[in-house]
Amino acid sequence: MFAGCTEEDEWYFPAFETETTEGMEVPSEAGDKTGKILIYVCGAVEEPGVVEVGKDARVVEAIALAGGFTEEADETYINLAAKLQDGEKIYVPTITEVSRWEAEESMEKLIDINIASIEVLCKLPGIGESKAMDIITYREKEGSFQKKEDLMKVPGIKENLYEKIEDKIIVK
Repeated sequence: MFAGCTEEDEWYFPAFETETTEGMEVPSEAGDKTGKILIYVCGAVEEPGVVEVGKDARVVEAIALAGGFTEEADETYINLAAKLQDGEKIYVPTITEVSRWEAEESMEKLIDINIASIEVLCKLPGIGESKAMDIITYREKEGSFQKKEDLMKVPGIKENLYEKIEDKIIVK
């Protein structure tokens, strides 16, 4: 792929040839014969769509051909230096999407003390099989925990131990 400057010193990238199919422009099949590949770029880019790049192109080039990032894009989420393969889809998420994904991921890693098995509870620091069984016994006798701090009502779980695990547990 090559790029050039306009008279206004702005970078531009030459467009690929297109054919029209039922009112929609689609890249021609010439890509296979010319050492070019087709990449679908979507998400938080200015001009989502299919772009044609050289077979050794990188993600940064495909995004540039799609008009670059929008203001909402999380530019650090994807690897801009990654090599592309024909037919690949590059999705650029927004900052809001990435934040939501990270929050969901951290929630998935939290242990719900109201439903966790002995094996799962034993993954918590300072909780062995005996304490895990105490948690389950308490749950069965007293009912579900209403808040995380209620875990300290279980015999043998004091504030010091609770502080070690409070950021690893959840009550749903």
